[in-house]
Amino acid sequence: MSEPQIVCPHCLLHMSGCALDTGHNAWCPRCGGAIAEGRRMKTRTMVALAMTLSLGTLCLLFMPLVSFSVFGISTDATLLSGIINLAQEGQWIPSFLVFLTALAVPILMSCLLLFVLFAPDSHMRRQSMVALGYLKEWCMLDILLVGLCVSMVKLGDIGDLHLKAGMWSLVLGQLAMAALLQGIRPAELWQRIAEQPLKNVDGLRSCVRCYALNVASAEYCWRCQRHLESRPTQGRRLCWMLLIASCVLLVPANFLPISYTTSFGSTGADTILSGVLTLSNAGSPGIAVLVFVASIVVPIGKILLLGIILYRSKGHEFSPRRAQKLYKLVHFVGRWSMLDIFVITIMVTLVDQGVLSQFEVGPAATPFAMVVVLTMLVTMRFDTRWLWIQDEKNRRQRDG
Repeated sequence: MSEPQIVCPHCLLHMSGCALDTGHNAWCPRCGGAIAEGRRMKTRTMVALAMTLSLGTLCLLFMPLVSFSVFGISTDATLLSGIINLAQEGQWIPSFLVFLTALAVPILMSCLLLFVLFAPDSHMRRQSMVALGYLKEWCMLDILLVGLCVSMVKLGDIGDLHLKAGMWSLVLGQLAMAALLQGIRPAELWQRIAEQPLKNVDGLRSCVRCYALNVASAEYCWRCQRHLESRPTQGRRLCWMLLIASCVLLVPANFLPISYTTSFGSTGADTILSGVLTLSNAGSPGIAVLVFVASIVVPIGKILLLGIILYRSKGHEFSPRRAQKLYKLVHFVGRWSMLDIFVITIMVTLVDQGVLSQFEVGPAATPFAMVVVLTMLVTMRFDTRWLWIQDEKNRRQRDG
C-alpha cells in the first residue's frame, strides 16, 4: 500500500508521508488552515460547561436582567418578555432571531454536545455532531451581554437602573459558552464517534467537515456522509444572490428609523446613525464607537469584502492567502452586527411606562435583521477552496 496522503480541506494541498493524528495540532503549510486540532479539554470539563451554559440560558427566560425605574414606576426586563414584545409589535424576524441566538441555540448546543459525548454510535449521533458545527456560529450570548450594557448606557440619563440576578446568569452562561467554543476540538470529537486509522491510510481526499481521510473513489465521506468534491465549484451563484439581497436590504436598514423613543412627552425617531450620535452626545463616546463599528462598519464592510473575495475567486489575479485571511476576519466579526437587535430587544421591555417614557421598534429592524442573517449565510456557504483552485488556474495560464 502506498504511503499516507492527506489533502488540506481548506486549499487542497496534497501532503504525502504524513498521518492525521488528532492528538496534536497541525496546520497546512500553504494556507495556514487547521488540519488537526489536539485534545484540549477533558470530558468532565465539557460536561460541566455544557450544564452551566444550559442552566444559565434557562434562567434568562424568567429571571430579570435589569430593573429600570422613572419617578417610582419600575419595570423589570427579562429576555423572554423582550422577545414577546418584539413579536407583538409585528417584528417577527428580529423576535425569532433573538430567540434563536440567545435562548434556543445555547440550550440546543449543550444538549447536542452531551449527546455526542455519551450516546452510542449511530446516524443520529453523527448528525448531531454535524448540527453542532453549524450551531456554534449562532450562539450569541456575548453579543447579548454587550447589548445589555449599551441599553443601560442609553437609559442612564432617563431613570435608575439596577442589575438583577439574570445579569449574573447571563455572565455565567457567556463564560461557559466562550470556554466551550475555545476548548472543543471537532476533529477529536469525530474521533470519538468513529476513529480514523492513523496508519496505512491511502487517502486522497480529506473531508472538510470531519477531517476524515477517504479513498479517491469515494463519493461521500465514510464518517459524516458529506458529499466529497475534489474540485468544488458549486455555490458561488447562491453567495452572489444572498449578497445582492443584503445590499438591497441595507438601504432601508440604515435610512429608516430603527426606534421611536418617547421621554417626558417628547418623541424622537432614531436611525442607526442618529442613535450613535445620541450616544456620543450623551457622553459615551466609547459605546458610540462600539455601536458604530458593530452596526454600520461591520455590515457594510462585510458585504464589500465578501463581494471582493467572491469576485476575485473567479478568474482574477489575487493572493489566495491574503483573501483567506480577509475571509476569516469577516467570519469572525460578522456576527457582531446583531448588537443593535439585542439593544432594541432590551429597550422595548424596559421603556414602557406610558406618558413618561415609551419605546417602539421602527421599520428598519426587520431589514437589518435580514442583513445579519443573509451575510452570515454567505460566510457559511463560501468555500475557501475556490480561492486556491483559481490560483492554480492562474499559475497554469502564466506558465503555459
